[in-house]
Amino acid sequence: MDASEELQALWTAVYGEPPFIRAETGVLVRVLVDALPPAPPYEPEAEPSGDVAEGRRLRAA
Repeated sequence: MDASEELQALWTAVYGEPPFIRAETGVLVRVLVDALPPAPPYEPEAEPSGDVAEGRRLRAA
């Protein structure tokens, strides 16, 4: 999938239909960015515990 196909897929996911006009990629990206809601503030997750907290790598059995 090339960049324009990915952009059309994202547009379809946001608006429910593919773009109805052909435009430069930058124009479509700007419309998408302006239409998307702002990202929620970053909230760190709880402290890791066990092997992860101690920096050990978990090995597959």
